[in-house]
Amino acid sequence: MNKYLKFSLFLYYGLNFFARCLLIDWRIRVEEKAIRAKTKMVSRLCRKGLRALDVHIQCVGLPAEAGGESRLYAANHQTYLDIFVLSACLELQYVSAFEVAGDPTRAGILKSAGVILVENRRHDSRLANGVGQVAQTLEKNINVAVFPEGETTNGTLKKFKPALFQAAVDAGRKVVPVSIRYTKVNGRHDPGRIRDEVCWYDDRTSWYNHLINFCGFRSVEVVVHFHDELPGAGRKELAQACEEVIREAVSG
Repeated sequence: MNKYLKFSLFLYYGLNFFARCLLIDWRIRVEEKAIRAKTKMVSRLCRKGLRALDVHIQCVGLPAEAGGESRLYAANHQTYLDIFVLSACLELQYVSAFEVAGDPTRAGILKSAGVILVENRRHDSRLANGVGQVAQTLEKNINVAVFPEGETTNGTLKKFKPALFQAAVDAGRKVVPVSIRYTKVNGRHDPGRIRDEVCWYDDRTSWYNHLINFCGFRSVEVVVHFHDELPGAGRKELAQACEEVIREAVSG
């Protein structure tokens, strides 16, 4: 399929997504119900959209629902596409930094999509408020996904920031480490191409140019491994344990 046709399909699903978000907000006035409707809709659209882009996902160890109890899913982060890949596996609400939002307009769009915005700077009251909001979401039995590195990388794992793990501690919820590995491009294992063209980091190119190039691939294969839940501990211990599990998985 022509890469510009693939890109057009991506835009179609994106516009479809935001239109449905607005419709959900208009029709559903209870915030919790609206969030659940959005996570379900996002998961369905991501599965369809990634199939259209010839992105093939293998989900390993996806945990069964335990009496409807939510979990905090902590994953490594290489590209904005990670969000679509994770959502194709299960229904999730995401956490993003205010810095990523960038400006009030973008922040408003992210909020309308159900994203929780958190201030990353230390000793800021907004960080505590954000962590509290994540904990409240977990207490409502809505799964939440976080990227503890705080930024995208070239596949080399960075140190996990522990702040958001406090939400799982406060809510009494389990933490599930998730490793995302892009394994093949066009049917071949090509680490250099994955690092330079699949990953999106350091503002090396605009997301637009990156996505156009990505749509030029015939196929991309990705393995999403949901590891064993971590035992209860403090946020620093959880962050360290989660980082060790994912580091071993992505370096193996």
